[in-house]
Amino acid sequence: MRTMVASAVVCISIAGVSAAGEADAAIRRPTNIPEQSLDEALQVLASERGVQMIYPYTVVGERLTRGVHGELTLAEALDQLLQDTGLRYRYLDQKTITIAPVRKTSETEASERGEGSWGRLRLAQVAGQASRGASVSGNVESAALEEVIVTALRREQRTQDVPAAISVLSGEDIKAKGAQDMRDYLTTIPGVNYSERNVGGMSVTIRGISDGVGARDALTGLYIDEAPLTDTSLGTLDPDIYDVDRVEVLKGPQGTLYGAGSMGGTVRVLSKKPKLDTFEAAFRGMVSSVDHGDTGERIDGVVNVPLMDDRVALRMSAGYRKDGGWIDDVTRGDKDANTIEKKNARAQLLVRPADGTSVILGFLYQNQEIGLPPFDDPGGADFANGKIYRQSRESDTKLFSLTLNQDWDRVSLVAASNYLTKDGKGTYDATSTSQRNIIRALTGITLGPLEGLGLQVPGSLDQFTQEVRLSSVGDQRLEWLVGGYYSDVSTETGETIDLSQAPSLAGVLTSDGYYEALNTRDTQQIAGFSELTFNFTDRLSLTAGLRLFNVREQSSSRSSGLLAGEDSATRQDFDETSTTKKVALQFEASRDHMIYAQAVQGYRNGGANTPVPPSCAAALQEAGYDGVASAFDPDDLWNYEIGSKNTLFNGRMQLNAAAFYIDWKDMQTTVPLSCGIGFVVNAGEAASKGIELETALRPLDGLTVNLSASYLDAELTGVAPGSASKEGDRLPQSAKLSWNISALYEHPIGGELMGFARSEVNHVGDRWNSFWPIGPRSTLLDSYTTVNARIGVGTERWTVAIFGTNLTDERYLLDANLPTYELVGRPRTVGLEAQVGF
Repeated sequence: MRTMVASAVVCISIAGVSAAGEADAAIRRPTNIPEQSLDEALQVLASERGVQMIYPYTVVGERLTRGVHGELTLAEALDQLLQDTGLRYRYLDQKTITIAPVRKTSETEASERGEGSWGRLRLAQVAGQASRGASVSGNVESAALEEVIVTALRREQRTQDVPAAISVLSGEDIKAKGAQDMRDYLTTIPGVNYSERNVGGMSVTIRGISDGVGARDALTGLYIDEAPLTDTSLGTLDPDIYDVDRVEVLKGPQGTLYGAGSMGGTVRVLSKKPKLDTFEAAFRGMVSSVDHGDTGERIDGVVNVPLMDDRVALRMSAGYRKDGGWIDDVTRGDKDANTIEKKNARAQLLVRPADGTSVILGFLYQNQEIGLPPFDDPGGADFANGKIYRQSRESDTKLFSLTLNQDWDRVSLVAASNYLTKDGKGTYDATSTSQRNIIRALTGITLGPLEGLGLQVPGSLDQFTQEVRLSSVGDQRLEWLVGGYYSDVSTETGETIDLSQAPSLAGVLTSDGYYEALNTRDTQQIAGFSELTFNFTDRLSLTAGLRLFNVREQSSSRSSGLLAGEDSATRQDFDETSTTKKVALQFEASRDHMIYAQAVQGYRNGGANTPVPPSCAAALQEAGYDGVASAFDPDDLWNYEIGSKNTLFNGRMQLNAAAFYIDWKDMQTTVPLSCGIGFVVNAGEAASKGIELETALRPLDGLTVNLSASYLDAELTGVAPGSASKEGDRLPQSAKLSWNISALYEHPIGGELMGFARSEVNHVGDRWNSFWPIGPRSTLLDSYTTVNARIGVGTERWTVAIFGTNLTDERYLLDANLPTYELVGRPRTVGLEAQVGF
């Protein structure tokens, strides 16, 4: 009880109204604070220096300090006071400082955010750093932009202190946008391209690092908390969870900390953690209607229950979502057939057996059933799909996790175990001129115009990962992080040509007699990694990172049937040991201005190709190839980057910029054949260079404006022998120019009632779907601009909002594969959303 009461108490030390500006804070002054409680020492220092310090009492507690003595700046005095306490300080503005743990436990993190799972309106951009019930004199709460703490580099840092390009959506940003899934998170971040190339899966391109149709392994890593989710066999899961704390998007390779699969960047979805001292619950309901289509609905709920005071808590959430379709299946007369249904459940049990020790047991379940993909037929009517064979996809995903956090005075340990299992099945239309010709050549039968072939692809994934990290805590001359990683991944994918919708072949040919295949892959990886940061001064630091890893893979492929030519079985082994490296230099001109430079390496594993059957010889020649290599090599790249992060006008403005050059060697890409088979080649070399800009501004209390933009030039610079591409071809899915601007305005209406309105404009430039010009399949996707808006009212307990996306109802393409399909973006959608929490 004492802890719960204390958690709501915020110690505020306020002395003097004269501003302790940045110049004043750098002045050395006689300081003489004897050994005493840290709480008392901080109040004395605040009084002497004319600043205010804000912190929950539970953060400082009964800690003691050895005192400080001498001619010291404010920063030096704070460093000495907080030495060996596991705490650190940061400025909210030039005269307001908050104290927080270097690595927060779930309890203190929740206490400091002071929010329930339903969030709170962004009435006080700084108030989120103090516990609920805090009272701060003056206008500190409305003065500064929100400061978000991230763990992207495996340490807790302010976004403005991370020496790398990172875009972050906080929980408040997600709520203000009304974002529901990865599509909503990523489509408004310049330099990031989102596509749903795989039905039920997704493809993410960062900084133009794309290989076209997609080689076997992904180029962007996706994580939920500590668990990697990236999967190219069944399509990477889009975690559709309600209880999200923030989303971090790291731009550029993350080879030392995240390993292979993060060549373009890494996307992390961080969920909210159980709270040990607070019961809370929240619910969200939503209805929507899409132009040219159907209605949709969604309902979510979350509950947090302390089970043992200060020791055990359980947090559970669940949701159901049905998205209305807008693509008509004209073959079967089924309107609005591209519906999506998702069901999800998540549970996390937090156990804190002792101070400094926490264990989180987690479980995530997601089921999705997807009707038609959002494809329409090129050259036909808009929002109409005339495929002869009905396409669909379904999957079941389960994630089990166990995470241990152990904090000592100067060292922190994280051990994360995750087991991901997925089962799914996709059905695709395989009807094509090439297949019709093959059928006629093999059987002498000409299929009728309404007869078609289907491709059924069942598959499964089992993935176990274990990572252990040990890192230094607090400000030290040498900061270090060491870790180890192990993964064991097994995938199985089947392929069968379904002839059930080709009655002319009945009694002549069976599905398994025409084509059947089974592909398996077992991959084990073990890695050790480390990053060392040497602080030459409190402003200048150098970081060096290294990851050493070994990858072993056994793959097998078995095929049979007329299309395969003959029954065949192949097995290949792959064993590779390599390293990725990083070096970075960071200089802080002041606490509000930082510049950095870094060189970081990314890497992707090689592997074996699935044999191309003899019946695809004509399709192979059509694509410009004489044969297919049995294996493909690894590819790697180096990212050279400089950047600057700045906080201006007493925290009312943030201005960040980065320029980069990426040198990509032995680039892998998949060559799709018209017969439905594909293979991987090393296409040569590529370069991507560009500039990124992000700024946030609060010109008026209650008004927040965000602007971000990216200019990108990504193209092939060298072509491997036998490749159908050529130098100068733009890399697929790389828009030269993209930008986003948004504005949020909040204003009190009366009492606790607050009104808010948000608008957003997002522009994506033109881009190629694959390497240009590889036959008729290459398509230049036009640029597009979408407008979204949201307006509502609410209190700290509830909100009601109406929203609209793509308000101009622009028809735009996210991808295409001519002459087969065009992947159409969602038309104008309007809806009503209500949330309540207690």
